[in-house]
Amino acid sequence: MIALVDCNNFFVSCERVFEPRLRGKPIGVLSNNDGCIISRSNELKAMGVKMCDPAFQIRARSDASKIILRSSNFPLYSDLSRRIMTILSMHTPELEPYSIDEAFMRLPDGKTAELYAQFARGIRHKIARWTSVPVSVGVASTKTLAKLASHLAKTSSKGTFIMPENPMDVIREIAIDEVWGIGRRTSARLNRQGIETIEQLLALDEAYILQHFNAPLRDTIEELRGIAHLEIEPEDEAAQSVSVSRSFGTPVTTLKGIEESAAYYTAILAQKLRRENIRARGCTLYAQYYPEYKPVNLPAGTTSTQVVFTTAKNETADILHDIRPHLAQLFIPGRRYKKTGVIAFGLVADELQQDDLFAPPLSPKNEKLYQVMDALNQKMGKGTVFHLAEGVERDWQMRSEFVSPAYTTDWDALPTVLAR
Repeated sequence: MIALVDCNNFFVSCERVFEPRLRGKPIGVLSNNDGCIISRSNELKAMGVKMCDPAFQIRARSDASKIILRSSNFPLYSDLSRRIMTILSMHTPELEPYSIDEAFMRLPDGKTAELYAQFARGIRHKIARWTSVPVSVGVASTKTLAKLASHLAKTSSKGTFIMPENPMDVIREIAIDEVWGIGRRTSARLNRQGIETIEQLLALDEAYILQHFNAPLRDTIEELRGIAHLEIEPEDEAAQSVSVSRSFGTPVTTLKGIEESAAYYTAILAQKLRRENIRARGCTLYAQYYPEYKPVNLPAGTTSTQVVFTTAKNETADILHDIRPHLAQLFIPGRRYKKTGVIAFGLVADELQQDDLFAPPLSPKNEKLYQVMDALNQKMGKGTVFHLAEGVERDWQMRSEFVSPAYTTDWDALPTVLAR
């Protein structure tokens, strides 16, 4: 049996953890640069606000004064997600974090529906007690059915749902576009052929599916029938690449802005590599620019450059040294840039690092330096210690007009409690 634990309106719920006054009020969390809605409270949904609605349209509404907006606060969301995943890992030998706000858990087979229901209620209660984040828990025999069970749990007053032995009793009328693994295009193709519900989908012949669609859709149908095709994937499966990118708060028009932002994101990426105890054999840097309409029409585009290191690296200074001569290739005078990013490739674990026979040996002093630097930034707040190449003013950084404090990752943002 498999359980899917899904945090309800996760970003909004995180904002409410340290601001209880927000509970019961219409609140929305905005995307990077405060662009559009990416998370909504139930109260905001009831007001007709949809996902991806632009922030300027919401501010122009006649009832805008009732709506509370928050900028994305990913340090807070990531930390609360880590805490929730830690709680879940205490209750299963197999855990697969599927996204920042949901995870699959392997449960023991052969238990009664009531025992699974007790487990689901217990997990839900513990997460609410320890983090104040509400979750829904769905339990079923396959990952696809567990996804549907979690969907049904969100509409249940208990916040949990155990899929019955015969799932068709509850899923037959569910639309196929609610099924995990059926994408928008496949759903549209099926709809054109009159297939709109799960019951109609399961009535299709396997040969027909393989002839007109593909094996993954056949596997999804099998999963809906209770035949498992998707296993719990190990949490520690090695990543193929690591990337960091952000949009600018205001367009960047200078080489200095491109260099500073690329160095800043590279420093974040290097810290990620060290945290995961991996190194990169190289990186790709890129910058995106806007279209221009005056004096002539010029399309939007992207510039990029690739840097291969002599040995796999994760020390910020070494990576900055290697990429600096290449950053000018990203800049085209006269263009307005909207975003830069860096992607590390050729990842290798620290213990598998193979040195270059002709390169200077790695200095243990550098390793200790960054251990101290990372510890300081973790304890005293992000950016307490940084390389000057990352810039000081950083007037190109993202807009976050409504950002809440980093309550759990910055000493200066710790909540203040008054005892009287």
